[in-house]
Amino acid sequence: MAGPIHATQLDHPQRQTETPEDVYLAALVGRIEAEARRRADRRRDVEARWLDDLRQYHGVYDDATLSRIRATEGSAVFVNETMPRTDRFAAKLEDILLPADTRGWTIRPTPDPELDERLNELQGTIADALAGEDADGLPEDERAQYRSLREMAEAEADELADKQRAAQAAADLMARKIDDVLIESDYKAAVRAAIADAARIGIGVLKGPVLSHKPRRRWVQVDGGYALIEDREPRPAVMRVDPWQYYPDPDGAGGGTYERHLMGPRELRKMAREPGVNREAIIAILGQKPRDALPQHVTDLASLTGTQQYVQGDRLYTVWEYTGYLDIEDIKALAVAAGADDVMETMDEEDPANLFDVPIRLWTCQGHVLRIALHPLDSHDDLYSTFSPHPDEASPYGYGIPYLLRDTQAALNAAWRKLMDNSAYSVAPQIIVNKGMVSPEDGKWTITAGKVWSLKGADIAAPNVPPFSAVHIPGHIAELQAMIEMVRQEMDRVVDVQSLQESDLGTMPTQTASGIAMLLTSANVTYRSAAQSFDDQVTRPIVRRLYDWMMQFDDDPGAKGDYLIDARGAQSALAREVLAQNLMTLAANFGDHPAYGNLVRHEALLRMLLRAIGIPSDEILKTAEERSREEQPDPAMMQVEMQREQMQQEAAFRERQLQIMEEELNVRRDTAMSNVQIAQINADARVQVARMAYEEEMMKLAEQLNMSQEQRQAMIEGLREKIASEERRIAAKVASDERKLAAEATMAMRLGRSAGGSV
Repeated sequence: MAGPIHATQLDHPQRQTETPEDVYLAALVGRIEAEARRRADRRRDVEARWLDDLRQYHGVYDDATLSRIRATEGSAVFVNETMPRTDRFAAKLEDILLPADTRGWTIRPTPDPELDERLNELQGTIADALAGEDADGLPEDERAQYRSLREMAEAEADELADKQRAAQAAADLMARKIDDVLIESDYKAAVRAAIADAARIGIGVLKGPVLSHKPRRRWVQVDGGYALIEDREPRPAVMRVDPWQYYPDPDGAGGGTYERHLMGPRELRKMAREPGVNREAIIAILGQKPRDALPQHVTDLASLTGTQQYVQGDRLYTVWEYTGYLDIEDIKALAVAAGADDVMETMDEEDPANLFDVPIRLWTCQGHVLRIALHPLDSHDDLYSTFSPHPDEASPYGYGIPYLLRDTQAALNAAWRKLMDNSAYSVAPQIIVNKGMVSPEDGKWTITAGKVWSLKGADIAAPNVPPFSAVHIPGHIAELQAMIEMVRQEMDRVVDVQSLQESDLGTMPTQTASGIAMLLTSANVTYRSAAQSFDDQVTRPIVRRLYDWMMQFDDDPGAKGDYLIDARGAQSALAREVLAQNLMTLAANFGDHPAYGNLVRHEALLRMLLRAIGIPSDEILKTAEERSREEQPDPAMMQVEMQREQMQQEAAFRERQLQIMEEELNVRRDTAMSNVQIAQINADARVQVARMAYEEEMMKLAEQLNMSQEQRQAMIEGLREKIASEERRIAAKVASDERKLAAEATMAMRLGRSAGGSV
């Protein structure tokens, strides 16, 4: 590897040792770095605007405004309405562009009009042949001809359909490979950071694909445990670029792109371990002090968050990365300085006559060439993609939300300061004191409760001149509050970031799919427009470049083909929200419908619903293996279930036996009670008959014996007493028989239940 060449060698005392190649290289590197500094100087006004945007975003007054406020000793309140609106804009845009479990882009085979036309022809031929086969009265030989024609057309159609399916399968494989690169690059985090940059200062930058040398760590099982290994194989990656370090051609003349990297000694040593880096140049740089001053914006940004004390600019080196075109001779000189033999060989093979400029990537620092590489893509597409929510036609830098809210935020702050000042001034009156009439006993000219004042001089007798008077400053709280609300409404109108929750939904037709679509379309029009711009400026170009990378470097032929890239983040945002509402309605109305419920594929419906509302279905729903494992019976549980069923059957059998015995006992008891009642009735009847006969006989006997009425009555009463005694004896015997029968029935029931066992 050739030794490092430094631009300052032109002024070295040993000038006679320099070769013409050294002088040429030093001038070339100096010219490249000078162009980078020129672009940084030309962008000072833009960076000043960015700083104003970030001050407003963080709710900090600039020095001039704060000085004017302090000069009036008024309120310095800053009611920050910029930050929530900016963050809401970025969050909504992220929600549209980064769905949870689906891609915001698709890859599909390039349509083949001839193949589609041939398939349509074959479908018509098959339909005609089927009609011919089914015709009535057709001879068998003609029917066979139709059948043969149909079979030939079906075979060709199947072949073409297989070709289409194979092309789609290859496109799906390519999409998975690109998706793997984006996942390893943490693409969603990079997109979120770029969207935040664009929302705050007006531009977000993403770069890729570029070779990443970041080690990929993984744990592997070894004897006795696990070991952490690092895979340093370079692989494509997409990353976010700090807009403050990004310098495109301000004239739009194709002058390439510069990116500044502020590196400490540790970062330079880490870079030296990457392949293709001029290690001798890095050793020489580490032996020197940083020459370039720290960019002013670094300390300005740190002052916004109070971290300026941690900035150590004296230990940061400026490394410039240039991506653009150079002529062959310049590339060869730089390749010799960096020891890039592969670049030299490619130059000789591709353009031996030195007729064309060639796109390269070059890293320099303090006049040294750190690395040079050819553009990674044969398409030579720009590796940088930028997004601006509100582009500027006159420059590559757009405008962010704080810039659009600059005047309204200033008006809001002014109204709030007036409100605070007016509240303070009007809460108590201004006191006017006639010092010629009174003087404070304590010598202090301040108003306090219970203070003693002394009258003095000839003015005591002047009745029309009071020693004290008060002037009340009127309050304008209501007017200022109305002004504040008016300014807030104007801020909503300027940036149109009012959320659905804050909008008036009372009059919107939200009960139908068309009503939901109207509401969401009205609320999301600004976001969908910004998302469409992001798809056009970032998503589609990055996926296209990754597709070119895979076609150029990937070894899997099964993924290659001619494909189209479609970025669908903005188009699918509204569709997902309407789809979620429709799926919920379908699930509620037809999920357990008696007629249609068994026709619904419930798992597919639930997966679509979860996907529509942005919830990963695989993290919620059980897999087929889990469901199969749960459905398979456990032998132990089966044994327990069998025993339980057997016990239930035995218990049911015993319960039935008890019921039969109870029914038999009830019949016997009812029969016994009926017999007792019949016997009681018969006994009562016999007693009554006997009584009547007895009384009749007694009457006859009394007449024969010529007894007096009193004697006959006494005799009858005695006989009645005997009869009553006999009735009581019979009743006691019947009651005894009933108790005995009831006891026997109760004992039988107890014996019957206990005989069946305890359930």
